[in-house]
Amino acid sequence: MRARQRHLNAKAAGASVVLDSRYITGLSDGSNVSSWSDRSGNSNDATTASNYPTYETNEQAGNPVVRFVSSSSTRLSCSSAAFTGSGSRFLMAAYKSTSTGTYINTAAGQGGVNSTGTWFAIAARTQFATGDPYIGCFGADTQNNKSTPDNAWKVATGAYDGTTLYTRKNSSEIDSVNRTLNTNNSALQVGYVNNAEYFNGDIAYVAAGGVAYSLPLLRRLEHSIGFSFKIACS
Repeated sequence: MRARQRHLNAKAAGASVVLDSRYITGLSDGSNVSSWSDRSGNSNDATTASNYPTYETNEQAGNPVVRFVSSSSTRLSCSSAAFTGSGSRFLMAAYKSTSTGTYINTAAGQGGVNSTGTWFAIAARTQFATGDPYIGCFGADTQNNKSTPDNAWKVATGAYDGTTLYTRKNSSEIDSVNRTLNTNNSALQVGYVNNAEYFNGDIAYVAAGGVAYSLPLLRRLEHSIGFSFKIACS
């Protein structure tokens, strides 16, 4: 089973978007990232024409990362929807937040308008609610048992199966709550959501899609990402 965990990937499991910093090509250390190619086969590349994050080599266990700076509003966005309607969805990210003090910053999520409930995101936050990761969605926030911010590399997961919204860190559940999500089709955003809550830190991997995964499959995906980026998962 462990060997299968190491080689399973979100692309094979039906993700709509897969972004992996190890496969960014043609950039040198410190270069602006205008496009992060989608490896899911759906051509959902994450791009920007301004406010570029940067490509940093040998930052995460020898791997490159994409670095975001909240004060510069750095961001990337996919042009196509990663999720479908108000149904099942998942979002995974390997990231390290470098913010300190009172902050809210979003590693990745479904962008949209708060008043219409079109957002679903992984965030690190110490304002309003302490949690790293914190999984938020309009009308469907996870309310309890959030993980204390640790500014370390982690594999964070938000997963919704149509009934229950799960918050997970390094393959361990830290919260689950029954909710009805009020969400519409929307593009995946990386490094921010809703033109606010810009991320401060490094991101190595993002995967997302409108798929209902069983918890055993979520664990296999999390272990695979953790093994790839040398992040300990339980």
